Amino acid sequence: VGFAPCECGLTMIMGDTYLKRDELQRVIDAYRRHDIRVVARHNHMMGTTPDTLFCHFAGEGDALELAKAMKFAWEGLAPPKTAK
Repeated sequence: VGFAPCECGLTMIMGDTYLKRDELQRVIDAYRRHDIRVVARHNHMMGTTPDTLFCHFAGEGDALELAKAMKFAWEGLAPPKTAK
């Protein structure tokens, strides 16, 4: 996730979320609830189990509110697994 100042005086956010397919709609709904646009969603890796994909997003607003929106969107996602 990247935050950057906009010339308009707001903060811009851009990034992507790696998630399981069954988590996708909940995250999209959370982004939309906070006026964060989904700009792409796709697989980088075929045949993974569980089925995973990337959801790319962008938005503008108050930096603190954007950070809270990301926390809200990511709450409940499966934690990353560490390599053995």
